[in-house]
Amino acid sequence: MLYYDIIQDIEPERLLYLAITESILEEFFTE
Repeated sequence: MLYYDIIQDIEPERLLYLAITESILEEFFTE
């Protein structure tokens, strides 16, 4: 995960949300 080092101190809910957002963005960019 790209931003793990930056957001490792943020609450898990935000971490999950960011992971989902990153996955969605990856789908757009690989298409």
